[in-house]
Parts: sequence; structure tokens; C-alpha cells
Amino acid sequence: MISTVPIAVTIEYPRVEHPVRLEQLADRLGFPVVPLLAKPFPADLDAESYAAALVRSLDGDDRPVGLVVAVCTAAPIGHEVARLVSGRQGSAPTLVALDGAPIRPFDVIKAYEEAVAAYAGPQRRPSVSVTETGLRQRPEQLLAAIEAEFSDAATEALRARSLRAQSIAQIVRDTVGTSMAWLRHLVAAHNAAFHPWTGEVVLATSDEAYFLRDWPGAARTRQVAIGGRSNELVGHPRIPSFRATERAAVANGGK
Repeated sequence: MISTVPIAVTIEYPRVEHPVRLEQLADRLGFPVVPLLAKPFPADLDAESYAAALVRSLDGDDRPVGLVVAVCTAAPIGHEVARLVSGRQGSAPTLVALDGAPIRPFDVIKAYEEAVAAYAGPQRRPSVSVTETGLRQRPEQLLAAIEAEFSDAATEALRARSLRAQSIAQIVRDTVGTSMAWLRHLVAAHNAAFHPWTGEVVLATSDEAYFLRDWPGAARTRQVAIGGRSNELVGHPRIPSFRATERAAVANGGK
């Protein structure tokens, strides 16, 4: 028997600056919440493939998806999740993008430079040139060069602390692996085609949002100015206002 109780699926990269997690908001969203993004994170470097890996985790779950909720950098991946789910169930969920925006090369460069500074200190200049062409056409090659730089910098810093070689190797694998998973997520979100789909995007924005236009590829965009800081959006009391309209959309087959 096929369930008719809709769910909300969430795409939220685990970052410490977001104190409230989406899965804590089931009652406020009005749907059971199913987090899609968990370790091990997909290694795909384009939004469609990354999203397809997330949607595969729903295999065997016959509940319709009423909401796709994506936070910040995950919004382009959320777009593809919503589109893929639409084809899977025959109706379009609503995508709620919390401070969502297309990812710029600047966003990837900033994360890369912050990681270099964390490994080697602010005095060390990044050695890999991150460009739009490299991100689009040679992402594996680009990230391999960055991973080698991270590994060298981390190894050098740990050797200065006189740690054992075995301990150094394990720490480098763990820490660099964490940094690379985040960069892969950003690169996949950057490499988004924004394929057209029939659903609506609710673009919920803080005072720190920079993208305030219609969402690319969506049939409709509804902008909701929530205000406050970006890292406070998930727990903001205005989020329950999505509940009634999204329940009505599900009841009408996503139309």
C-alpha cells in the first residue's frame, strides 16, 4: 500500500555556524523530515549527479515528497533533488531555499583559501589557481591539486610538532578528507545546470542574502524576506508559515 503522508527531505551540509539543524523542525515544517545529506558524502562534482546520489537514498520509501528544503550552498543541489523527485513521483514538491543562491567561483575560492590558512597559517599563499574553466571542465584535476597541497601543508605542520609518522598520516587523511568533502560539495553546487522543472521555489532570505532574483529553471519563485543573520534562518520562527501552502500543494498534486 502506497503511503499518502508527505515528507520533507532536507539537504544541509553540517557546518558549525548553523546551531539549529533542519531535522529538528519536523513539527514546525508540518512534515516528517528525512535528511538526505549524510556521511559518506557523494563524491560527484556536478549538481545533477550529486543530487541523484542523494535521491537514491529514498529507494524503498513510498511516501510522496512535499518539500525539499536546502540551506545556502546546498540550494543548487536541492533544485536537482526537487526535479528528480518530480519525475519519480509525478508531482512537483516545493523547494524551500534558505539563503539559496547559485554558487560563484568566489565561494569555492574563499573556502579553499580559508582551508590553506587553517593548515599552514595566513602567511602561506594558496598555490592552485581556481577558475570558472577549471571548475567546469577539469574539476577532478583541480581538486587533486588542492588535495595534494592540503596534505603537504598538514604534514609539514604536524611534523613541526614532532608527532609519529603513523599518527601524522592518519590525522592528515582525516582532516584533509573533511576539507575535501566540503570543497566537493561546493564544486558540485557550482556545477549546476539548473534544468527547468515545474515546481515552485520559496526563496527565504536573511539580511545577509545576496541573491534576490527569480530562481533559475523554476516555474515560479516566491520570495520571503525573513531577516536576521544567515545562520539563524533554520531556527527562525517564520519558517512555519510555509506549512499551510505546501500541504495544499501536495493535496493538489504539486500543481
